[in-house]
Amino acid sequence: MDVDAPEAADKWQKQQSLEARKAREPLRGPNGKKIVPATAKKSLHCFFSWENDEIQESLEEDEYLMDVREHVLVVEVPLQLVQEIAQPQRVLRLVRQLPNGTYFSDWGPMVAVCDRVLEDHRQALRSAIRVLELGCGIGLPSLVCALLGGRVIATDLPGALDDVVANSQSSGWSQKLWRVVGGFGPDGVPVTKERGGMTDPERLSIGALVEELALFEDYNLIHYRRLTGTGPQEGWTFFRRKQGNKDVLVRSEERPPAKVTTRLERGWGSILATPLEWDAQGVVELLKKVDELEVLSLSRDVRAKRGVGRGTAEDGSHNALPASKPKMEHASGLPAPRPDDPNLAELVLCADCVCEAIMGSTWERLVETIEASLAPTGTAIISVRRRSSDGIERFVQRLAKRLRFEREYARKPDAQGANAVEIFSCRWPSRGEYFETAV
Repeated sequence: MDVDAPEAADKWQKQQSLEARKAREPLRGPNGKKIVPATAKKSLHCFFSWENDEIQESLEEDEYLMDVREHVLVVEVPLQLVQEIAQPQRVLRLVRQLPNGTYFSDWGPMVAVCDRVLEDHRQALRSAIRVLELGCGIGLPSLVCALLGGRVIATDLPGALDDVVANSQSSGWSQKLWRVVGGFGPDGVPVTKERGGMTDPERLSIGALVEELALFEDYNLIHYRRLTGTGPQEGWTFFRRKQGNKDVLVRSEERPPAKVTTRLERGWGSILATPLEWDAQGVVELLKKVDELEVLSLSRDVRAKRGVGRGTAEDGSHNALPASKPKMEHASGLPAPRPDDPNLAELVLCADCVCEAIMGSTWERLVETIEASLAPTGTAIISVRRRSSDGIERFVQRLAKRLRFEREYARKPDAQGANAVEIFSCRWPSRGEYFETAV
């Protein structure tokens, strides 16, 4: 066995990491200042700007990872309602951006989806509707929807979620959450305000949902910020009992309940970043799982339990309870709803996920996934960038078999007739449309 093989493999891996990091370096002008990507600046509703560099401490002190800088692209979404303007502006901080010089470095499709959402669905998102993004990548459409109050499920392949997780964390939606499942008696878990400090007289309640700020597994310590339940807002505690080795805190996919926008305050959505391979049955199982998580999260939220009414918190705000299935006639072409069907997505998003030259005919499974997850009254917004041999016309033919859609240019072709961005707004046909088609 070659002794130098592990060292060579490690060196190669570090070199690949360095090249990937260089690909994400922002473009700079003659004066050395970072330039906002040209395809992002064409947005009609989102405003992009670079935040000052912050030198991060490298995980390893070597020639490959020294002096790592975090480049943060700030996205501002203008507010409209009086209660929104009266509150501090919330911005999105993208610590992961599209890599430069690659096949998918064009911000156009993603920006087109965001613009359409902000033009047509801003009011619906304020009521905390469910949003599903397929192939989310860095997750900009998901973040925009959550900023306006949507209950967002951001999905991608299992190995492609790091970017959306990092951007969600930096924008205020932590993806590292823990649930308190045990303690010393019914009072909860003892905590300290400072590491190694005196025990606080108030305990962290059982069932509380907390955000991980720092984790020291070797010392059985977690630095947390409380999101639901009662107890100190921030502090230190252990996540496993020293005697008996029983878990006190466990990792959780639950999210704090989304808050509906009211006349008094602006709402705040939620994001769950989770893996999903395009498959009709797979997305149905995922939606059922999210239903269970949302019900559990609300049932354990002390603020909701103390409220005046269903989903009303003690401060007068309204938490978004998963909507029960509406009593309405289902759209034509859809099977009749069953009691065990999940709550479907009122808004399904997909940006730049159709290109046969790269992804083959996966668009067939993409359409099946959209059909399985789209609510009878919902809308699917799909954007594509035109390339050679992209297979988009076959995708459109398959899309038209069951759905109705409006198709238009979000960005017109260039002088060579390439690089156009098209956007589709899809919905289920009404009974009248279905009858006319059948006749």
